[in-house]
Amino acid sequence: MRALTVGAAALMLLGPSLARAASPYEVGDNGSEQLGRAGAWVARASTALAVVENPAALATQRAGVDVGMNLALKRSCFTRLKAIGDTTDDGFAPGASYPRVCDDGAALPVGYAALTFPVGERSAIGFALAGPSGVPNARWPSFVDGRPAPQRYLALESTALFAQPTIGLAHRVLPALSVGASFAWGVAWVKSSAATAALPTAGQRPADNDVKSTIEATDAFVPSGTFGALANLGPLLDVGVAYKLSAPIDARGDARTEVNAFAPRARDGDTSRVVYGDTSRADCGQAGGSACGAGGNARVTIPMPMELKVGARFHLPRARDAAPGRVRDPIADDVFDLELDLEWTQSSVIDATRVRFPSDRGLGTIPVAGTAGVIPPVADVPRDYRDVLGVRMGGEVSVVPRRLSLRVGGSYETRADRDATQNVDVLAGARVGVAAGATLRLVTGDAAARASAGPRTLDVSVGIAQVHVLGREASGGPGIGAFTGVPCASGDASAGVCADGTAAHRTPWATNLGAMTAVVHLLHVGLGATF
Repeated sequence: MRALTVGAAALMLLGPSLARAASPYEVGDNGSEQLGRAGAWVARASTALAVVENPAALATQRAGVDVGMNLALKRSCFTRLKAIGDTTDDGFAPGASYPRVCDDGAALPVGYAALTFPVGERSAIGFALAGPSGVPNARWPSFVDGRPAPQRYLALESTALFAQPTIGLAHRVLPALSVGASFAWGVAWVKSSAATAALPTAGQRPADNDVKSTIEATDAFVPSGTFGALANLGPLLDVGVAYKLSAPIDARGDARTEVNAFAPRARDGDTSRVVYGDTSRADCGQAGGSACGAGGNARVTIPMPMELKVGARFHLPRARDAAPGRVRDPIADDVFDLELDLEWTQSSVIDATRVRFPSDRGLGTIPVAGTAGVIPPVADVPRDYRDVLGVRMGGEVSVVPRRLSLRVGGSYETRADRDATQNVDVLAGARVGVAAGATLRLVTGDAAARASAGPRTLDVSVGIAQVHVLGREASGGPGIGAFTGVPCASGDASAGVCADGTAAHRTPWATNLGAMTAVVHLLHVGLGATF
């Protein structure tokens, strides 16, 4: 008799924290200018994307629009170490290393657009449609050297899409002080798959015991808000502050299961013996049943952290009598600038990705097609993150006034995850980044441009960055066990814990031990205009 649980190990490769790269769910920054400065931008905030970064800066801008495209290429690898107590019959001895595996998911471009326009002489309003900056697509192997891939219990495939229509308002309360706020209506869609072990007992063969599970979930309303301030402390120094908070993602969806998906026949392309289950169907994929009702049987909850960023920007104006508080145009007004940003993300609220299914007195009620088992009611993915601190420094030189500027930057973020809960689905290790970029102004805002019906200025910008996730390795300890179908190898679970002290519906051995590395290459191209 085979039973199984549906896991969500790869559920959130990319979370919904927008434009705050210190979040473990995001890599890089939206906007070519921001990326090329390694995210040191909260005090500069000189394009319409300020509506999502620091809305206070909208009050210092002309009417304008900013559109662009982000492209991320990730290389993430995992060398799994077989736990000492792991009795799986897979050809590897406890304590041995499995073959190294890497994510080869194709790049998925993500676009953004933002616009702003003044309202009177001291206020402005902004709009944006953007998603997180990062890697929305991942694909890990199902088989390696003819055997089920070693990382399968953590992740197989994942796609995460997140859009945030945003509206913001800014007001200049003093000549040298602006404040602003923006509100975003987020829409999240996630599809993710991983393997589960049917039975936690000794000597099981993965080809017979493992089942592929896929979760697809949507949350049509994830509200968030950003509050900002921008102060000109004299002609040489700007200070910016931005604070963001968000409701958790609370998504509804369903699960699909594939029994025999790791058998030799399936490996060779013959899926005739694969048995499919689907909780979106009333019969759950097996004729005669009705336990799945109208669907929507999976509930996925991801806590979202608060984020705070403070930045100081030194800039050298071309005009010695430049007055603070006026409309800013750094490529025309400044010789160069240098900004230092400090960030804090309350990642400690991310204790787990919670995945729940229907139950009756603690027992699962959703049957799995092709087995005698049910989907357990609790399939959480432990996170146990720490707060993240980040530092970013970036600067820019206007090498040809009003025509061409070049920028560089660097960043460092502390580690969010811990050895016991490390996972390949989120880049939660310590990160070091370097970045560069440029802006070419095609229309300079001279008298001819101001007299024409076209834009006052027109800029083409590019930003590139490389972010290294520092290698981390867990060689022992409790770790994360694979999901299993029966609660315990023997006996019943009490309050979610087996008699031997292990968590119910988990193997008593860890499947996330080993070494993890990752590097992300980012390219952003943007077009900006003012009127």
